[in-house]
Amino acid sequence: MGEPAFSPNRSTSAPRIAALRSASREQRDEELKVEITRVHTQNYGVYGARKVWLQLNRERIRVARATVERLMRELGLRGAVRGRVERTTIADPADAIHVHCAQ
Repeated sequence: MGEPAFSPNRSTSAPRIAALRSASREQRDEELKVEITRVHTQNYGVYGARKVWLQLNRERIRVARATVERLMRELGLRGAVRGRVERTTIADPADAIHVHCAQ
C-alpha cells in the first residue's frame, strides 16, 4: 500500500518518449515533403517558403512556416529570386576610347 500505483522510471521512459517524438516528426516531415513539392511544382517552381506555407494552410494542411522553410532547404527548393539581373554582354576593353576624344 505504500507504493504509488504508477511510478515511471524516468531514466528509461524519457529516451523512449524522445524516440517516439522523433519518429513521428520524421513521418510527418515525409508527408509534408510530398505536399511542399506538389505546391512548388504546380506553381512553376517560383513559390518560395512563404507562399508555399500560405497555400498549404489554404488547403487546410496546418504547418508552421519555419517547418516549410526547413523542409524546402532539405529538398533543395527555392522560389524565384528577385533583384539584380545577370549581365550577359561584356564590353570590349579595346573599344573604351571615347569617340569625341579620338579626333
